[in-house]
Amino acid sequence: MREFHQKGLSLSQIRNEVWGHELPIAYITLGHFSAQNLVRSYLETSPR
Repeated sequence: MREFHQKGLSLSQIRNEVWGHELPIAYITLGHFSAQNLVRSYLETSPR
């Protein structure tokens, strides 16, 4: 994911590369638990 981010891909583009469409759980949780949030969290907390 870090490599996609360094290439300038947006969060939704990275999500599509890693998981494809949004995970079904995102709809059940109204977006609180989503692939896009997982990407965001990873990029914010992983070492650079």
